[in-house]
Amino acid sequence: MTVGLGAVVLGACGGGGSSSLSSAGATSAGTRAATSASATTVTSTAPTAAGAAPSADAPCTLLTPAQVQQAVGTALKGAPRVDADPPSGAKGCEWPTVDVQQQFTVDVYEDDRYMPKTDDPKNIAIPGVGQAAVYESDWHRIQVKTANGTRFQVKFVIGDVDDEQAKITKLATDVAAVL
Repeated sequence: MTVGLGAVVLGACGGGGSSSLSSAGATSAGTRAATSASATTVTSTAPTAAGAAPSADAPCTLLTPAQVQQAVGTALKGAPRVDADPPSGAKGCEWPTVDVQQQFTVDVYEDDRYMPKTDDPKNIAIPGVGQAAVYESDWHRIQVKTANGTRFQVKFVIGDVDDEQAKITKLATDVAAVL
């Protein structure tokens, strides 16, 4: 069954508030937004695993099965499901995969408590993903702030995945493209 979805229009404010984010992250986001508008439309109109238009209010709509398989190298094992125990102040989705080592969650935060910690020397800044993004190897996650201020994380449930940083960055890039 084919689901036709309208193009998602993404808007970004040009600033106004103070931020601890580096200017390099903001520049990357601006360049990315300017150069990938058509790619964003294509990504955002694809049917998702949940069969609905991508929405921050429904994290299970933010990735397609094809995106998951391409990023982690294994297919979904059933439909994604609402996370029964997301982090405080977040809406979450669990993505079960055939290879249990590759299972992950996507959590969208509803407040500013969870911001990418760009000043922590253990974190690795990931340019080109949203306005700011950091990979935290100790937590097996990437935290992202998009140009419109939405904050989310992608986190492997078990951790210690081969090529973890590359896989989690690909997933976060796909999520950021539709938020």
